Amino acid sequence: MPTHQARVDFTPTGPGRFLGGFNPGKPGSVHKSYVDTEAGVNRVFVSASRTAGTLPLRATSSGLTAASATTTSAAFTTTGALTTRMPAGC
Repeated sequence: MPTHQARVDFTPTGPGRFLGGFNPGKPGSVHKSYVDTEAGVNRVFVSASRTAGTLPLRATSSGLTAASATTTSAAFTTTGALTTRMPAGC
């Protein structure tokens, strides 16, 4: 919504970690479970854990319909903490 300028709260479930987002010009706004939208836009970051699986992320904000997105991580083998498998897209 291009006119939305409000707080959006995030609820992650599953394996992984929600790293938060970024609010320019707002000190101490990183690594929180929420972000503020600017003209309806912002971004957040998640990190995979050592357990493969699906990480659903739910977003809610007053006056807007709740939404969710899902990302999936896959297991891979390592030898001596190294792998020969390249990341997707490489």
